[in-house]
Amino acid sequence: MRLIPNRVLYLPLLAACTAFGAQAEQGKSLHSINLEALEQRRATIDSELDELAEITLRSGVGNLGWQSKPGKQAHRTEWAEINFGSDQSIDQIVLVPLLWRDTKRGVQADGFPVEFRIVAGSTGDRQGSVIAAYTEKDNLLPRIAPLTIPIEPTTAAWIRVEAAKLTPQALDGQYALSLSEILVFSGEENIALHRPVKVSSSARTIVNTKDPTKALVDGFTPYVLNAAQGEKSPDFVCFFKMSDQFSLSLDLGEPLPLNRIHLHAADREETVPHLQHADYALPKHMIVEGANQADFSDAVILTEYKRANIYDACTIIPLQFPETTCRYVRLLFPEAYKAPEAKELHRCIGFTEIELFSRSRNAAFGKRFHAIRNGTDYGDGFFRGIPDALTDGRNHFGSILPMKQWLNELALRHDLETQRPIVVQELNTRYARQKRNLSIMYLTTGILVGVAILAFIIERTLHRRHMAEARQRFTANLHDELGANLHTIGLLGDTARAVKNDPEKLDHMLERIRALTERSGNAARHCANLIEAEGLFDDVAEEMHQISSRVMNDLDHTITIEGEAALKQLSPRRRVDLLLFYKEALINTIRHSGATKVGTELTADQKEFTLSITDNGHGLRGDAPSSLKRRARLLGAKVTAESLEEGGTQITLHLRPPRRLRLRQPSQPST
Repeated sequence: MRLIPNRVLYLPLLAACTAFGAQAEQGKSLHSINLEALEQRRATIDSELDELAEITLRSGVGNLGWQSKPGKQAHRTEWAEINFGSDQSIDQIVLVPLLWRDTKRGVQADGFPVEFRIVAGSTGDRQGSVIAAYTEKDNLLPRIAPLTIPIEPTTAAWIRVEAAKLTPQALDGQYALSLSEILVFSGEENIALHRPVKVSSSARTIVNTKDPTKALVDGFTPYVLNAAQGEKSPDFVCFFKMSDQFSLSLDLGEPLPLNRIHLHAADREETVPHLQHADYALPKHMIVEGANQADFSDAVILTEYKRANIYDACTIIPLQFPETTCRYVRLLFPEAYKAPEAKELHRCIGFTEIELFSRSRNAAFGKRFHAIRNGTDYGDGFFRGIPDALTDGRNHFGSILPMKQWLNELALRHDLETQRPIVVQELNTRYARQKRNLSIMYLTTGILVGVAILAFIIERTLHRRHMAEARQRFTANLHDELGANLHTIGLLGDTARAVKNDPEKLDHMLERIRALTERSGNAARHCANLIEAEGLFDDVAEEMHQISSRVMNDLDHTITIEGEAALKQLSPRRRVDLLLFYKEALINTIRHSGATKVGTELTADQKEFTLSITDNGHGLRGDAPSSLKRRARLLGAKVTAESLEEGGTQITLHLRPPRRLRLRQPSQPST
């Protein structure tokens, strides 16, 4: 884009956006902007998009705008000129594209020029000067949003949009200049509204008015005002008979200079399909009066609205009139709206909002309209909504924005949504480059980092495993050692009761109970780690003999051990676990098997330690007991249990010895 003179930013942006835009203006590519600035730019864009008005398109029937005659040449001049009637100070021009629904690309601008300039001139100056120009390099298309063109304040009596390169129309592929609306702002006032227009040519369309150029300056746009902020508000619709005289009156509280009124239609644009007609509840004829007397005895006509057909209706109908000072405003409806489906006598009038402007300020905001029927307040009729909804500053979508701000936000949204994918793409390129660099760095330092991570994981895993094993071992030791000892003490107590008449045997039983009690106390003190219990489990073979003697008591029991030398090579913890397994196996046999004879066989060599406990009881139902499985798991061994054909059960423990274990000499059997 080329602006004459220098262009200024059309909306103030955040600091990061301004810095980003300044770099772009200086011709710097995105490659020269650091990553942090790009990320900040993306965050700023997302933040701004959340605050901007949404581009919401109208539905239903309405006038399109103006189209020049189509032709086969793209490079030819078509123009439209608006005359303000006198010199005016202008600071912004807005071009609203004519929209077409493309079956593949969706809604797109149709016939919007890619190369054009804007010329402005004062009274008596027919040549004028160029105040803005665009080329194909500005990438204005594709778009559906308005194009806002801020300019330095310029005095002009007319402006002309001159297109030098046209785009093809979607319908027939021929080249034409098409625009929905041209707005020229002086501050907040659209001074192009309803002004005389001259054009280079006009297309013949199915929908055409007597003067098709009026569509360029009727204030109608293809958008619905959706600020995306604020609470929604219902419309206000009054229903009455055709014979009734109906009006809306408002007291502004004080005389104010008024020059503009905006009527927001009471439609249901957000429904799919469209619920009502595009001109729903809009009068066919309306007169706006102003007065300084409450009875309107000094009323003057401010403006008049006549709707010849549905193409004179829109979601926002802006009407301008010469500035007039008045306190009271009244809307008269000589011809109200009749819905096609309604009875002939039924009429209605309704709006979502009515704005009355006093020097760009909505003087009606917060005031209350009174519905008057046949000279009195509307009382016995029917209406939808409340009169307060007419002046609450809100519509079906939320807050109502000033026209200039609204169009600027739509244009800014388009620019940001166009810019965001470019920024995101550059960020993704940077991230991919960083990823490659990191991959190279990981390759050069991967071994050290991997070893460190692996060591940490192993340490944590071993620590957790150690803690889990410690808890499990404590439980198992408590159950197997102390539980077995208590059971044995109980058996010895029963035996002592049986021999109470034999002092010699009774003393022997009591001594054994006393020794076992001391042993249990020692074990209890070191239950978490029985290795620390002095004098316990030092000699596996001897301990197995003692355990069998204590537990079996008077049962027939045999024990055979081969490979005692190998047993002595076991670590203290494994010796403890092996003996506790053996003790728990004997206790389970006595408790549950009903056996009278038990045999133990332990063989140890370089390949495997095997411990078998066999009884002549009633056999085992199911797998090995859970307590034996738990103890075998602590040993790192496997335990099996099977019922024998001749009756009884055999429990077998298979334990792999440590690799370092070497038998120094052949073992001698011990019985």
